[in-house]
Amino acid sequence: MIEIIATFMVSIVLSAFIGFLIYRYSKRRSRGRVFEIVAGGLAFGLILIASLPTLWFVGWRLPSTDMIEFARPTDLTVRFIDGTPDGASVTLAFQRETPDYEDFSVSISLVDQDAIDFTARILKPSEQVVSLRTGQGCPPSSAATDVFSEACSATGNGQSFGLRWIATPHRAAVVEFVVSSEQLQLQHYGQNASAFVTAGGRDVCEWRNPDGSLWRSGSNRSGISCVPVQLDQNRVALEVSNADTIVDLARGEFRFLVEILTTLGVSRGTYGWLALLGALVSGFLGSGWLWKVLDSRRGGNERASG
Repeated sequence: MIEIIATFMVSIVLSAFIGFLIYRYSKRRSRGRVFEIVAGGLAFGLILIASLPTLWFVGWRLPSTDMIEFARPTDLTVRFIDGTPDGASVTLAFQRETPDYEDFSVSISLVDQDAIDFTARILKPSEQVVSLRTGQGCPPSSAATDVFSEACSATGNGQSFGLRWIATPHRAAVVEFVVSSEQLQLQHYGQNASAFVTAGGRDVCEWRNPDGSLWRSGSNRSGISCVPVQLDQNRVALEVSNADTIVDLARGEFRFLVEILTTLGVSRGTYGWLALLGALVSGFLGSGWLWKVLDSRRGGNERASG
């Protein structure tokens, strides 16, 4: 945003200076009105042609507020299979990309027929980048440590628990978050428990050959199929590449990245109109007509006072 403001200011100040030079030249040389109109018109057109693409280019590189990615939360669910008819599931929801001008949330929920409480903690990021606070329904817990802060807990006789943290970004950065919960540990559900992961409602799977071996890129694709990944005591961690998330059931952690982006602060269409307005103002100032108007008004005031 600072770069955009600086570009607008440089364009306007430079144009005003060019306009002042044209005005002074025409006044000293006693050029006629035709010269002033032609010179001002050429300056207006040239500055407009130069400034409008420049302002567009500077703003086009930044995401706008109406980018659809900001409205798409990422959700991952770990479904535990522990031999009971209704296994537990833990769901994490967050936004992979978020603008730097508004708060965003990270939430985790548990659905478990046998649960009576649920506790989760979030790793404290740098305060210079992001500030964290507990959200509604997520009271601070005394179990917080120096490493994990803003701990949340919920207790009740229901089977569904939801916890949420609110993050306030302070600058653009890629921030790593870690959400930890005992209910996310595989050993919590027994030695024979296993788990499957879904992202956006779809099973996270691996491409495998008919014999069950892992398919390698560039190999024969005949007969391959996408098999849901099963986590158990032999494989307790999974990297979900399309969500930039690592699920670690040994430590009971979700590790994921959130990219905080500097944005235009307005929609793409609104910025287009602002860029056009800025180019028109620059062109008007560069034509020298403003100085001519100010000089005429000053002369009229002097005559009136005389």
